Amino acid sequence: MFVADPAAAPALGGVLFARPDDIAKSGRTWREELVAYNRNPKGNPLCLLPAFELYRRLAAKVGVSNLFILSAGWGLIAAAFLTPCYDITFTAQANAYKRRRKSERCQDFSMLPQGKTEPVLFFGGKDYLPLFDRLTGGNQGPRIVF
Repeated sequence: MFVADPAAAPALGGVLFARPDDIAKSGRTWREELVAYNRNPKGNPLCLLPAFELYRRLAAKVGVSNLFILSAGWGLIAAAFLTPCYDITFTAQANAYKRRRKSERCQDFSMLPQGKTEPVLFFGGKDYLPLFDRLTGGNQGPRIVF
């Protein structure tokens, strides 16, 4: 289970708590492992769900190819990107092990195509604005925040 602070997570038998940027047994970060998993030509043996499954109604409205998810765990990911379960948030009311600090720098994904000129709409809480700003700063189109 991916969380913001594995050391503060409750002890659960059989559950490994890790940050996305922690090193896996392979020597790569879990983030790098996830990219490799998504590129695996053998499919999806762990049955991970695409990120858009969390946002099915919005995906139906705008199209999966136009939907990106801003995640405190992974960064700005394409809606069809296969994603493991995680419980990481910027929300201050969350348990400490789930809470990512705004000052914490991670190797966040930014899967928004470079040179995009279409508007980028953000629907989310104010705690996510700094990450949104950083990961969409190179966008050439307008950025609209709701």
